[in-house]
Amino acid sequence: KGNATFYDDARKECRKLSKMYDDLEDYRSKIYDARQEKIVREGVSNYLGSELRANLLEGLIMVMIVIILTVISYDFLYLDPVDDAELKSKIFMLDFGFCIVFLSEFYLRYNFAENKRWFVRNNWIDLLTSIPIPDAGATRYGRTLRFARVLRVLRLLRVVRIIFFFWKGFDKFAEVMDVKLMKKSF
Repeated sequence: KGNATFYDDARKECRKLSKMYDDLEDYRSKIYDARQEKIVREGVSNYLGSELRANLLEGLIMVMIVIILTVISYDFLYLDPVDDAELKSKIFMLDFGFCIVFLSEFYLRYNFAENKRWFVRNNWIDLLTSIPIPDAGATRYGRTLRFARVLRVLRLLRVVRIIFFFWKGFDKFAEVMDVKLMKKSF
């Protein structure tokens, strides 16, 4: 019809629809991930008998991660491979024991996953960091891979994010009411 702006308008509309599609696809993906995580969480809770026991297991895993990272850091930074060989072997045995617990927990969660491929794709770092790496010979440089367990600590970020969410909410609530004492208590 001789209207050149029609093509520009159609392109803008296509970009807008494409962005909407991408946003909806991201939202669908987040919903699917949340559903799969809930299925795994409920399976573990049912297996252990209660939500409290599942939370205690999660807490125990986090404490074990902090302990083993501290011990491995000490090993990596301060121990001599020759002079402290006996202590290094004890640290490896502790690491090996913790890895067995980590792998068991990974397997427990894997068993309850509805979509096993999704579970491995989203939790591969837990599997990778649960493999014990000895400190000898050709694998000497591989021991730095043991520090990849730091990535497991990222699980804590979920809890921290929730706390900050509530903390910001208190600021909005304080505008309406005086809740400074409640905020300090929290």
